Amino acid sequence: MSRTQSKNFLALEGLRGVASVIVLIVHLKNAFFPDLIEQVEQRLGLQCSILLSGILDGNFCVWLFWVMSAFVLSVRYHSTNNDNDAQKSVTSATIRRYPRLALPVLASVMCAWVLVNAGWMTNHELAASLNQQKGSWLDSFYEFTPSFFNALKCGIWDSFLDYDPSTSYNRNLWTMEIEFFGSLFIFAFLALIGKHPVRLICYPIVFVILNRLDLNEGNAFLVGIALSDLYSSREIIAGWIGLKNHQYLEAFLGSKGFLFLSAIPIVYFIGLPNYFSLLHLVLAALITYYLLFDTFLSRILSGRLFVFLGAISFGVYLAHIPLICSLGYPLYHWGLNFGTDTIARGFAGLGLFLSSIVFGILLWYFVDRHSVRFARWLEASTNGFR
Repeated sequence: MSRTQSKNFLALEGLRGVASVIVLIVHLKNAFFPDLIEQVEQRLGLQCSILLSGILDGNFCVWLFWVMSAFVLSVRYHSTNNDNDAQKSVTSATIRRYPRLALPVLASVMCAWVLVNAGWMTNHELAASLNQQKGSWLDSFYEFTPSFFNALKCGIWDSFLDYDPSTSYNRNLWTMEIEFFGSLFIFAFLALIGKHPVRLICYPIVFVILNRLDLNEGNAFLVGIALSDLYSSREIIAGWIGLKNHQYLEAFLGSKGFLFLSAIPIVYFIGLPNYFSLLHLVLAALITYYLLFDTFLSRILSGRLFVFLGAISFGVYLAHIPLICSLGYPLYHWGLNFGTDTIARGFAGLGLFLSSIVFGILLWYFVDRHSVRFARWLEASTNGFR
């Protein structure tokens, strides 16, 4: 892997960090300022509210996670010219995937179980204090009796194979079932079709089938595979269009001017409804592929701060819902001592933002990074059985 390639892959890590922070901010908005978008539309107009919706679109961030995850999981396969090494990469990734995801998920679930069991989940009290209706987003969490066995089952089984929002200890885990099955889809696709020329026909056929079956989340993983295939074939593509033309194209895409001209339209389109469940997929694919080249944005996102945010992004994603539901109420009432209701909401939101970053770091340091090592050890230990 060249130095430029490595830097551009770091940019994807940085983008993952930014996306996780956006999801955190969106959920803080849902808790404390649920009508923010409507207020912006009333005061500044529809176009401004669409742009703000694009910046604060947690659903799009999830689509971005899936596309980037699929690219990362399949690029090693497509980057090698040795068929044996390619197949080994699929086998290794398949063995590592579940423990890599399950250990951090289980840790977050058990932490949430401790909070629920101790009676420290105060989201219902917070929703009432904020005059939110019964059954609102904030009021909908933790309406079940805590059970250690059910928490264990939630972290090990339900979150990946039988997700139920009404009994989940961490409502953010709705993405894990899709992520896990999507990963298995990637490995199966690569094992069955791989680099065979027929894959160029299979991509559109499978895309249409998944779309017709209303499984567009699966298409996020299919597109990620195709992007890794396309990226690994960039030298062949450069030969088709001419090396000089390819260099001119890369220079144009990598310029600050192109970024500034395209940023606002892309954010605007993100803020629109996810038409046919395809708009977010297309935009996520474009942004992911754009960062794989030496662009102004990729150089920014490969900086240390953004890469660090990417490293702790899984921890931040897993930690913040239980924190909002436990610390939100005491922080809000503490904030009332400093001023108005709006100030208290802002104070609580800021406190929860910082707390989520801190707990995300702790989850990364004590669990997440060790889950990577454990998954690698597990994969290595199975070599004797193959």
